[in-house]
This record gives sequence, C-alpha cells and structure tokens, in this order.
Amino acid sequence: MANTELVRLAPDAPMELVIRAINSLTDVFLGNDGGRVLMVGHDGTSTDPNLGTNTGTGLYQTVIRSSGTNHLQVRNSANTTDMLTVTDTTANAQALTVATTSAFTGLATFNGGATIATGALTANGNVTLGDAAADTLTVNATTTFASPVTGNGTLQFKPPLTAVCTVALPLTTTPTNITGCTLSLTPGVWLVTGVFDFSNTGAGDVGSALVGALAVTGGAATVATATAVALLIMPTINARLTVAQTWLVTVTATTTATLQGSKNAGTGTSTVQTTGTTLTATNA
Repeated sequence: MANTELVRLAPDAPMELVIRAINSLTDVFLGNDGGRVLMVGHDGTSTDPNLGTNTGTGLYQTVIRSSGTNHLQVRNSANTTDMLTVTDTTANAQALTVATTSAFTGLATFNGGATIATGALTANGNVTLGDAAADTLTVNATTTFASPVTGNGTLQFKPPLTAVCTVALPLTTTPTNITGCTLSLTPGVWLVTGVFDFSNTGAGDVGSALVGALAVTGGAATVATATAVALLIMPTINARLTVAQTWLVTVTATTTATLQGSKNAGTGTSTVQTTGTTLTATNA
C-alpha cells in the first residue's frame, strides 16, 4: 500500500513526528519547521511551498504555529483561502478573522465591543438591547421601522426647535427677515411651521395680500413646498389675524431657516406682531 508509514520520529530533523495514512502524504505533522508546531492535512496533489522538500505534496487545512503572526489557520479544501485565522501581531493585539458565514447554535457572549465594518447586520427573532436603564442606544444612521413601535415606558424623541419674533416688522413689498424667527437646521428631514401674527392700521392695505414665507440659506437644503406661503387678504381696517404655513425641508448640510414677511401692495401700515409670530421645526 502507498504511504503506509504511520509514525516516523526524527528528533534531530525539522520534522519531529509524522503520521501518514494510505493514499495521502502527510496527514499529521508535528515539528518546528518554520515555527509550525502542528499541521493536519488530507489527500491532495498541491505542493505546500512553506514546508520545504521534506514533505513532498499535501494540502494542510489546519495549521497551529508557535511563531509568526497567524497562530491558527483553518483553510478550505482547496487550500486556497483561510476560512478562520487567529492573529497575534503584538502583545494583547489578538484578532480573529472568519472568511465565511458563521452559525452560532449556542449563546455567543462578547465581553468587549463588536464592530461590523461593512455589510449588514440581520437579527432574526427577539432582540434585547441593554439590561439596565443606565444603558444607552445611539443610532447614527437613517432608521426605518416596518412595523409599529411600542414603548413600555415613555418614548422620548428629540424636542422641536422653536423661535419667537422679538421685534415687530412693518411690511413692505420686499420680503424681509423677521427678527428672532431664525433656526439652525442640522442634516435630516424637518417639518417647519411658521405662524404669522398680522395686523394693519388705516384703509390703505385693505384688500392687500400679506405674505409670510420661509427663507432657507447658508447650507444645503431642499424645500418640498418652497413656493408655499402663509397668505392673508386684509379684510378690513384695523384688523388683526393669525395665519400659518408648513414646509418640509430636507437638509444635507447645516442650514439657516428664517421667516420673512411682506405685502404685495397697499399704502397702509401692516405689521408682523411679536405676540403670536413663531417658528417651529420638528425633526421628521
């Protein structure tokens, strides 16, 4: 029978113990050649250049080393890919690399952190995050919930941003910023609401259109309803009415949102009052 040598001891040679089986060359090798302490192979015809001429040919699927950086290697059947590698480059700098899909049928516990550099994380079944109220969860990515979200306690969301008019604005035909009604919007989708407290004095603006608008400047943003305005046709002398408008704003770089007021025509005195003029932005 070919390759019937089952045990060979050679303490003075690099290969100290070889166990061979029928129709394979070296199935188990214990030695100190190149820092390799244990190698387990199988039938094959590929030459392993790392073992020198003493071993002939063989496919070694498991390698345990005492030196070098890869201390444990488990290869595929073709001896072309490391499916599992344990690396120890320096003291306390161990790393485990798994090159294929891994299935954990039991409980897996990580005392340190777990990082997914690329790809997606899928968790089927029940998932529990944290085991105490002091634990926190931070999600920096866009989040989509395909089903309703139920909170056993209070669901706390980011509070809306608010601003209030601090100086009354006499209206002209030129859109003018309303002092105090300015907010800084960070990247995200915002639902912005402007409330305008309009008043007039005298007959000159009766029938005129008083306009409340939103100006978005200083960043990068798209307003889905950019042409929408809060519009009031002044009905009578000395009237005071409050009107509102909502805008959906998508921000990609920090942007300033400001309310503006104007009128289309008229010789009377119309004003944006401080009492009821506000700007609110909610992160949608």
